[in-house]
Amino acid sequence: MDYARVPIRECPYWSPGCKQLCALTVGGLYMPLAEHIQNFCRSRWWDKCPQYIRGCDALLDLAWKRGLVMERGQRRYPRVATRQGLQLLPVPADGPPADADRQTAWTLDLGQGGMRIETPGNLPPGAQISFIFGEDFPLPGFSGQAEIRWQRQVNQEGICQYGLGFLDQKSGWAMRELLLCN
Repeated sequence: MDYARVPIRECPYWSPGCKQLCALTVGGLYMPLAEHIQNFCRSRWWDKCPQYIRGCDALLDLAWKRGLVMERGQRRYPRVATRQGLQLLPVPADGPPADADRQTAWTLDLGQGGMRIETPGNLPPGAQISFIFGEDFPLPGFSGQAEIRWQRQVNQEGICQYGLGFLDQKSGWAMRELLLCN
């Protein structure tokens, strides 16, 4: 199963057990109406919610104020060094990916715009991949899509480092929130 293509079915900030409150608030309380809950909170369209969009903008403003988002040469966002296991699966242009093409990789650093990984596999720059993190990641099983931006061989055994840029907005937002919370 290609977990990177499985949509999140409801808003990650929706907390039905907590008096049906939206957990994405800045300086207040938001209790969505039943129609809003049906149309956004508990649907696959949760990322179109005006409250969610406003909240993400507020989180980005907070990141700027804390100095977590800044211009750094080619990178727009800072990176945090971490070693996490993940699985990579090439995204072919002509159909679904084959599970036999799956390869193991490890992160070297993560940021809102992408990550640097190392793997013994061969990934050509410009290729698109799906990724899924393991159970040891703070967001277990988190998946998304990225593009290989650059490649550098680091030793004679064929281990290469790769720079990946996220292609889906979900991955960037998740990494931003993960970095803000840690």
